[in-house]
Amino acid sequence: MTMNYSRMRWLGAIVPGVVAWTFETLRHEFFERGTGGAVGNIVTFALVTSVTFVILHWVFDAMESVTKRLAEEQNRSALLKERERIAREMHDGLSQSLFFLNTKLTRVEKLLDRGDLKTAQEVIEEARRATEEVYTRVRQTIYDLRAAAAEDWQLERALARYVAEFEDDTGIEVDLAIEVEPECAAVEEAFHLFRIVQEALFNVRRHAEATKVRLALFLDKSGRCELEIADNGRGFDVNAWSGTSGGHFGLVMMQERSKLIGAGLRVESAPGQGTRIRLFRPGAAEGGR
Repeated sequence: MTMNYSRMRWLGAIVPGVVAWTFETLRHEFFERGTGGAVGNIVTFALVTSVTFVILHWVFDAMESVTKRLAEEQNRSALLKERERIAREMHDGLSQSLFFLNTKLTRVEKLLDRGDLKTAQEVIEEARRATEEVYTRVRQTIYDLRAAAAEDWQLERALARYVAEFEDDTGIEVDLAIEVEPECAAVEEAFHLFRIVQEALFNVRRHAEATKVRLALFLDKSGRCELEIADNGRGFDVNAWSGTSGGHFGLVMMQERSKLIGAGLRVESAPGQGTRIRLFRPGAAEGGR
């Protein structure tokens, strides 16, 4: 490809001049009478313009083809990276849940040996809820892997489809507002945003006991990104959250993904006051990327 670009550069610089020089030489040697003065200048201009147009047309066609191939390769690379992240998150998140489930079942076995049926039933209920969470995460992971395999995947369509499924599954109303300028986000970045939204809605489903959620996303070509997911659920004490406890693996994951796209993530919540997750990244004119 380097040789091709080099050849294009030299052709664009030399050929029009060679054509003009050749014509002028022939004109002065053989066609002075017929193409003298203004007529010769017009013919020279027309020849140089035509040759330059042909060369530039060829150059831009070649560059467009190369750019298209590079974009396809970048998309494939982004999809592969996303699959690796999904596998890593599945290992971390599901490993925690399965370890918790195993611990609870072991405890149930000991309680039954002692004849403590009441406590055993309580622990079984905890294990049942953990099993539901594992099931939901497995479904979510399958969805993610299918999405990562789709070469025509688009952020707006994926969010709209996922929100519709979330409303059908949970009965929780989602006020969705998306303003994304065309081709303003790379595939990898779009996947990060989608997974942050997905994890936030999973937490709403699992913990919030909410009836309404507002989801707003703004993204423009300058790089400015604003994302807000707010619910009217029971909330929690943010100050008591260590950021690494097992129950908040999803929040840690959202923070990590936010950093990967150069954005800051803030969680606002209090008992009885719902939860608001805000992601922000300034645009280029504001000192962003």
